[in-house]
Amino acid sequence: MKTRVASLTQTALATTFALTASVVAAESCPDFYRFVDFGLQDNDGILYRGGPLLRAENFAEDRLLLEEQTECLSVWPTLTDGRGNPMPVVSTIAYDPAAVDAGITELKVRTVEGTTAAATQSATAYRRRLEEPDATVTRGDTFVCVETAQTQHFACQLVSPYDTDAPLIVYCHNHSCQLPVLAMDDRIFMSARWETDVDYINDPAAGAASMSEIVQDIYDFMSPLSSSFQ
Repeated sequence: MKTRVASLTQTALATTFALTASVVAAESCPDFYRFVDFGLQDNDGILYRGGPLLRAENFAEDRLLLEEQTECLSVWPTLTDGRGNPMPVVSTIAYDPAAVDAGITELKVRTVEGTTAAATQSATAYRRRLEEPDATVTRGDTFVCVETAQTQHFACQLVSPYDTDAPLIVYCHNHSCQLPVLAMDDRIFMSARWETDVDYINDPAAGAASMSEIVQDIYDFMSPLSSSFQ
């Protein structure tokens, strides 16, 4: 049972991230940039500059990204910011966990063909657990959590802080949690990991509250970095 459930989770997440591959060729990123551009995609799937922007530094000009993980795309010419710096079109960025805090160990922003489909795929293991005969389901106003007697896995569906219909699922095992898809719009999403000392198994309501707090912390961190996702 334990091996099977873990496999379901891993398969769902692998499929989700496989969907993020871009048909636009990758290229080297500029040496310096203050903003990244997630591009605009037309009905034919062609990507142009001028999409949602995210800051690569905060208002104190501290660098926020793990720049070696930024994936730039070959879309030219790029836009420039008010200081003349390029704003590369990207498919993936990773924020420095030290800048995010809140126990976050990984925070990435990526593109995908459709975030609702990706989020639904990431929820596959969660939904199958709900159907297990030994499932224990805990419900609240803003969450539905499930655990099974033969595993130490815990999963919850939460209310998203973004205006989207995509499901938001968090998976936890031991003291590590993963949020595979937090949809920001129809093609841009975040994924995150964090460590926690909350006892999810013995106190599901506290576990759900902790998850919701982390999701809100992520939203609060991201909000000042772009006016595109409010």
